[in-house]
Amino acid sequence: EIVNAQDLDKDWQTTSDSLALWLATKLSASHLCLIKSAPVHGKSLDGLIKTQVIDQRFEHYLDHYPGHVEVFNAADSQIFMERLNRGKFI
Repeated sequence: EIVNAQDLDKDWQTTSDSLALWLATKLSASHLCLIKSAPVHGKSLDGLIKTQVIDQRFEHYLDHYPGHVEVFNAADSQIFMERLNRGKFI
């Protein structure tokens, strides 16, 4: 079904970030967490897109996503896992 999706851009501008957001929208997920290798502390989604930490197509899909997006650095895996286990996301 994903291969035939009309609302999914299939080009090199669409990375796993945008694919995850697209899928979160389709699944009506209330929360999406991205884990990045680049520094993300104190940066907005807009800032992460402008600095290409998150792909530029993400902004397009974000317009259609009513949920919350949170971005973690890979070094934050302990914090992420603790929050996941407690079900505590913003």
